Amino acid sequence: MHFSGKKNVYEQIVEEYTKYIRTGALRTGEALPSCRRLAEQLGINPNTVQRAWAELERRGLIVAIPKKGAFVAEPPAAAAPLRTDAQGGGERAALLGEAAEQIGQWREAGLTEAELSALIRQIYGKSEEET
Repeated sequence: MHFSGKKNVYEQIVEEYTKYIRTGALRTGEALPSCRRLAEQLGINPNTVQRAWAELERRGLIVAIPKKGAFVAEPPAAAAPLRTDAQGGGERAALLGEAAEQIGQWREAGLTEAELSALIRQIYGKSEEET
């Protein structure tokens, strides 16, 4: 893990582990390193890792079991639709938040709305006539 100065260290840990979980690099039930061990490896304060684990648990991506450690949580049931309203929160809201943050960074870097729209159409396989 390499830290940039643009975001808090705990936020960067949350982003990295979110990516590991969503891509399947970490699977359901897999143990995460202890706060102390990861903090030592990264050369940071264990409280920073604890804060990251708390955020991942709040997002439903991990489960912390006292005296046992933190583990990748079971993904939400496929049958239950993910809600995006304020009460539902959940993974879909987290994804939308991450997408909005990334799009904001791209805009600041100079990517135009037209360029982003074209990219989205390309990814979703739609031509301009279909939109």
